Parts: sequence; structure tokens; C-alpha cells
Amino acid sequence: MNSKKETLLSYLYNHSTWSSRNDLSNFLNVSTRQVTNYINEINKNETIVLSSNKGYKINPKFIGKNVSIDNSDSIENRNNKILITLCNFCNGINLYDLAEKYFISYSLMESIIYNLKHSFETFHIQLQKKGEIVSLQGKEMDIRRFETIQIYKNSLEKFREYQFANDLIPINKIKKILKLNDIFINDYSLSLLVLNLNVMIDRITKGYLIKNRKQETCDISDNYKNSLDDLVYFIKKQLNIHISNSEKRWINEMLISLSTPYDPEKINIKNIENYVEKKYIQITNEILDQVKINFPIVSFDDDFQIRFTIHIRNCFLQKDFEAYNIDSLTKRIKYSYPLIYDVSVFIASYLEQNYALSMTQNEITYIAFHICSSLSDFSEYKVTITYIYSDYWSYHKKVLDTLMSSIDEKAIIKESVSISDYSPALYHSDLIVTDSNAEFPEPCVHVSLLPSKENIKRVFFMVENLYRKKQYNFFYNNFLRFFSKDCFLFYNEKNHKELIKNMCSIAYEKGLIDEYFLEDVLKREKLSNTVFNTVAIPHSLSVNSKKTFIFIAIPKYPLLWGKSKPKVKLVVMLGINLEDRKTFSHIYDFMVDILSNTNNINILCKSKNFNDFINNLNNIAKNYNQF
Repeated sequence: MNSKKETLLSYLYNHSTWSSRNDLSNFLNVSTRQVTNYINEINKNETIVLSSNKGYKINPKFIGKNVSIDNSDSIENRNNKILITLCNFCNGINLYDLAEKYFISYSLMESIIYNLKHSFETFHIQLQKKGEIVSLQGKEMDIRRFETIQIYKNSLEKFREYQFANDLIPINKIKKILKLNDIFINDYSLSLLVLNLNVMIDRITKGYLIKNRKQETCDISDNYKNSLDDLVYFIKKQLNIHISNSEKRWINEMLISLSTPYDPEKINIKNIENYVEKKYIQITNEILDQVKINFPIVSFDDDFQIRFTIHIRNCFLQKDFEAYNIDSLTKRIKYSYPLIYDVSVFIASYLEQNYALSMTQNEITYIAFHICSSLSDFSEYKVTITYIYSDYWSYHKKVLDTLMSSIDEKAIIKESVSISDYSPALYHSDLIVTDSNAEFPEPCVHVSLLPSKENIKRVFFMVENLYRKKQYNFFYNNFLRFFSKDCFLFYNEKNHKELIKNMCSIAYEKGLIDEYFLEDVLKREKLSNTVFNTVAIPHSLSVNSKKTFIFIAIPKYPLLWGKSKPKVKLVVMLGINLEDRKTFSHIYDFMVDILSNTNNINILCKSKNFNDFINNLNNIAKNYNQF
């Protein structure tokens, strides 16, 4: 189990009273939304943790018991190992031997193999069964890719365990070879490269070779040529393994797609043309202009633009060289930052339409990762603070620095004024913070000239509470602008595409969308389904609705939504008009936060009619800021 989930459970077992989301968030040093995700994962099979508007606590029936919540994880681990074993016996392995290896019955192994067949399909690999023998049929390149991903799949920690346990090629040696040849690579990419090389060597020693790959003509720098020669020489000398030309080309592809022949730290916005081809710079600028037009993002800083330009360049190179990256972030980013993930889907769609560059879900995720790490804050409901100080040798400036370091994401100091100059009629804000003992209008937090941890904690929780209230007021007032009785229905069928068509048909009749909206929604679903938790949020790729709207559908039966594992209990279709895009982004973010909680979804799905749904949503949103 994830160590954070273990820590969370341990904390709850040691606290008999309710623990708020904010308390857990601070304790675990994660976002409140991530706390909700952990609780949902813990409660996947049964309700171990109870939730209410007071927070979370252990279900009394599990107190004193040895709770096992790793069952699904252990099954996934076992299946993952079975997939790797099948890769190691491509020419065939007896099902009885396979069942004996994993201490399960033959019939269970047969069932597992049947269910795992789909895992190979996206890699163009066929899992065949003849009698008692199962084998893989496909290109060696595809099988290597599949095996590498299975090794990495569960977590970075297990990836590293594998890498160092199979220390065929020491990571420090590879790093040294690249450095000597002025090839720059980050730690993640270096680990991925070493894992791929280990898989390559392992498969070569077992007789699985890449054969008859045509050498494509391409210009590569001397840095890469020399790095390739040094790597091949080291492998031959260290392991006495012959590396064919086809294998060399494969290594070269990995090098080019995972590294750069220049130091990113030396690149700035003025000299970037000296390092990156002009066409990639132009494409990046074009993309960012389109993002600014279609999404409520004010600006990107120079550092982001540089890193994103390099990333776009690498995406095109990976297309040319058939290389790939391994995804370890999709679920976390998609669920935690859905709006940012949608921006990256928009970018992927733009590249496909305008440059015939198809991007995998992994690449979409890494675009989102770049955006998440670099976007400026554009929150419109930050808490405003008036700081009233005693003017004791200007010490209040240090107090302000201390306070802002803990609350700057959700609050701003609107005014800083001495007690002698303060007047309630002149200074208006959401919160007063003061180092004076005088009485001031509420809400007010008193701190000392040397703020203690308790002082800072009081300010933090007051800011958090006010921030949530502002979020709620903004959300509820604007949600009703875009949601009406005409856009609410109960659905009795089991086909999710028919539901999307039905919702679009009603929206078209009400004059909310044009005839192309449905096609755009289905195209968005094809790129990456819009399901998270047990909610689907179908929407178009751009802000092209005639009017902004929210359309809610509650299926009678949970819907299978494409290949998504959790069946969908609630459908929220969105249409956004350009004029409302910024307002809507804040509504969307808060709404997704609410829908991250399984208990909230269940409450909404029990709504008997439109008014009941509004009341349930209102109660959930009101109580939300108490978590």
C-alpha cells in the first residue's frame, strides 16, 4: 500500500474523534483533494473510513481488527508479474507450470490469462493459447516496450528496486558516459534509459533479438554518435554481448528521445534559437497563443516557455524515432488537476489536427505536468487581509513575511497599516490580523510580535475557512446561472454514447449549442475519456457553445464508459461560451473537488428531482468548507 495511505490509516486509528480534511492534509503534507483520493482508495472494497461534514474517522466495526486493504494491490502485483513472466517466455510456457509458479489453481490461472489478453492489445501483441501452452506473438520492439512498462508500472520505488537488483549496467557508469560526451539527461529519464538497457540485455541473453530494422537517414550530432559508441563498447566489454546494428539503432532512439545535446540551465528566452530548431519554437508559440485564447490562463513565464519548447521538440523526435515515455502520473494529475489536464488534451488535439502528431495519454500527462508546475495563480477568491501593527521598530515586516510564507496561495495582504492610522470606515478586507491587543471587527486573529506556531496555525485555519466560504459563494451563485431544469434528466438505458447524443440533442433544441458540438464531444472522449472517480464530464475541445451550460444526467444503472474501469454513476456535460470561460474555470475546479468524494456522488445520485438535486448540492457545498 502507498505509505501515505498507511500513515493516514495509522493516524485515524490513533484518533477516536473526527479528523478534518485540513488536519489530515497538513499532517500528510498533501492537498485536501489528495486526502479524499486516499480515502476513496482505502474504501474501495468496504467502508473502513467513515466520512461526514465533521471529517473522517475509522468505522467502529474495524477498530481492534487487523485490516487488510492491500488485497486489490496484491492481486494487481501478481497479475503484473504474470505479464512479465509471459514476456520472458515468448515462445510459450505451460499453464500448469505458470499456475504452480504463483501458487494458484490451474482454473484460476486460465481465467487470469483470459482477462489479461486485453493488456497486450494496445502494443500490437497477441496472447495465444494452444492446448496448455500460452505464448506471445508480436514484434520484439513492442514486447520490450510492454515488459519495460510492466516493470515500471506500479511505482518508482519498485522500478528502482528492479533496476539495482539487476545491476547489469550501473546507472552511474551510464551517467558518466553521457556527461563525458556533453549529453544532458534528468534523473527520471536516466533511470528509464537504464531500465530499457537492462531489459534489452536480458532479452538478448535469452535469444530475443530485434531483427531487420531499416536504418533511417537522420542527422545526429557527434555527441550522440560518440555516446552510442561508448555505450556499445562498455556493454560488449562488461558483459561480452554482441550488439547488432538494429539494437544500436534502438539504443540511439532512446538516447535522442530522453536527453538533449545541450545544458537546459544555459538556455534563456533570448538565446533559445541557438539550441532549439526555429520550427519548434514557432510551433510552441502558436500553441500557447491558442491556449490563451481558449482557456482562462493569463500568462506563462519564460522558464515554462523554454521547458515546454524543449518538450514539444522531443515529442516530434519521439514520433520520428518511435520512442516512448512511461506514465506514472496520469491518474494523479487527471484527478487532482482536471482543468489543467484538459488544457493538455486541447494541446494534443491541436498538434494532431495541425501537425499530424498523435500523442499518447502518457505524453498528454507530461504536458499537464509541465503546466501544473509553472502556471501563475489566477484565483479570484483569495482571502484579503488587513494587517494592523503596533509599529514597533518596523518589526511588522518580518511578521508579515512569516505569515505569508504559510498562506500566500490562498490570501493576500490588502493593507498594512499602523494602529494609529487604522479606521474601520477606510479599510475593508475579509480578515484582520494584528499584533496589537486592541479589539477590532471580526473576523480577527491576534498574533504576537514573534509569531508562534500556534499563531500561524490560527491564521492558517481562519484563511482556509474564509477561502472555502468564498469558493462556496462564488460556486453556488454562478452554478445556478448555468444550470436549469431543462438540463436535468434521469437516464434508463445502458449505452453511454446514446446518452451523450441525447443530452446534445436537448441542448441543441434549447439553443445552447450548434450542430458540431456532439462531434467535438465524441472527439474529446476518443482522445482521453473524461471519467474520474465514478463521474463522467463530457465536454467539447474548445469554448464553442452558444451559451454556457451544465447538463446533469443520473443513469438508472451505472454505465460502462468506454474502457474506463469504474462504472459511471453521474454524468455532468459542460458547454462553455468564450465570455464565461474564466468564471467557469473556478466553478469547474470547485465542482470537481466536491465530486472527488464518493459519498457526495452517492448523495447526488439519490436525488428524486431537479429541486432535490439543487438542495443536495447546496448542502454538500456548504458543508464542504468544514472538512
